[in-house]
Amino acid sequence: MNISILKPIVIDFLKKVKHAFSEGLRLPYARLYLALSLALTIVFLVLTFPYEVIIRNQLQKLESVIRGSIYVGEMDFSLIGDSYIDNLQISTANNVDFNMKNVSLNISVNPYTTLLNKTLKGSILIKNFNYSSGNISISSLLNSQFELKMDQETSMPSNGFFNIDLKDISAKGINIKGFDIPPVKFTSIKGNTVITNRQVMINNLSFTGNDLRGLIKGSIQLEKFFNSSRLNLRIEIDTASKILQDYKMLLSNLIDPGSERLVINITGTLYSPNVNLPFKAAAAGSDKRVPSARDDGPDDEKNGGGKERRPDLDGKMDE
Repeated sequence: MNISILKPIVIDFLKKVKHAFSEGLRLPYARLYLALSLALTIVFLVLTFPYEVIIRNQLQKLESVIRGSIYVGEMDFSLIGDSYIDNLQISTANNVDFNMKNVSLNISVNPYTTLLNKTLKGSILIKNFNYSSGNISISSLLNSQFELKMDQETSMPSNGFFNIDLKDISAKGINIKGFDIPPVKFTSIKGNTVITNRQVMINNLSFTGNDLRGLIKGSIQLEKFFNSSRLNLRIEIDTASKILQDYKMLLSNLIDPGSERLVINITGTLYSPNVNLPFKAAAAGSDKRVPSARDDGPDDEKNGGGKERRPDLDGKMDE
């Protein structure tokens, strides 16, 4: 086809379109109708945007971070009101499982903050939250408000905050340094965390209940691989807690005299945590050995119990 022949035809067509468009703008309310049509088009694109596909893709990217698998059940995403996920399962490489059912999400979706700035803001309610690792299992109701800026390279939160509110918690199978902890029930676990440069600062995460009361402080440094995240936590347990009454004699050396709390320090990584029980130093003088009859000392010599008395040549005992 000869382009020189086609070119004038295209130019003539574009001139006619421009002329028709100019004539149309002269009609009454034409500019208003044009603005409304553009606005409605944008609204249509926002409402019909495949957010569900994006969420599933983002969750799949996290599988490489946690070195595990993520399963998402039925999802009903809504920009107006709550979104719903019937079942969300997360399994990590070190046999840690999270099973969440009846998940309600209320995410403030803003195209700039969500898609371009990689920031999630909103709240989540999990009516059936279950955690299991080996013999340990924890179940509760979880409610949280959050604002998280995600790192583009690691897909991990780099800055922001999230609040934790757990209710009706049941925990069993916990073992600390060979001590089997009986099943424990908590009324609530509440706390606030702040994330700065991938470091999660836990200022005061308190847990209350008839069985056990106390708080958790410290930090978690998030790494590219989630299981390698470094722990620096301090758990303080109220010694008046019901579950500790039968172990008071055994735990006396672990109680901080200032706060009268049982202190447990946790370091290491999420994959291999180290539980440290800071025993108090023995009381002054308690490490001294009890003198035996064979010990020599000033008192022994004084009482004649030090050096052995031997007879002299005439058979008398040395004085």
